[in-house]
Amino acid sequence: MTVRTAMRPGGCGGQEHPGALAADAVVAEAIKVVSQSGKPACVVENGRCLGVVDQARLLDVVAGAELHQEAV
Repeated sequence: MTVRTAMRPGGCGGQEHPGALAADAVVAEAIKVVSQSGKPACVVENGRCLGVVDQARLLDVVAGAELHQEAV
């Protein structure tokens, strides 16, 4: 599963979202980045921010909870 399916809408950059992940990165990679920084990570594609992925969304994915994909 990729972070594109786990992300939520949100802006990227600044101190709030120090990590950046490609939209096709696997969730396991996102878990490492988010757990190491303790902050949400940006999901980017072709230099454009698509959204952010945070601990809550990743936990939902791991737990098998249904995510309601919001329009980006």
